[in-house]
Amino acid sequence: MTGRTGARDHRVRRLLGELGFTGAGVAGWRERAACRGVEPEVFYPVGAGPLVRDAVAEAKRVCAGCPVRELCLADSMASEDQALRWGVTGGLSAPERAELFSVQRGAVA
Repeated sequence: MTGRTGARDHRVRRLLGELGFTGAGVAGWRERAACRGVEPEVFYPVGAGPLVRDAVAEAKRVCAGCPVRELCLADSMASEDQALRWGVTGGLSAPERAELFSVQRGAVA
């Protein structure tokens, strides 16, 4: 891990803590995820308009009851390529995760 990556991970985890997400670094969290067994396409809808909005809402419903949602979000935010951000992860859409990154950048600057 580079110094830059380590600093980014620290900032992301601090932001998540401020948002009430407290989990971090738990091995095997994916096996407990509510989405385990759900078709991945549910979380990565393609297109625009009402059908995509409905698909994003459905993915968020799966995430809403997930016991490891905060771990999923933290993992995604720590490793996600900002240029390739899409889909629903940790209960947040790509634009919502982008906003979290923007808030974090502003807090660090």
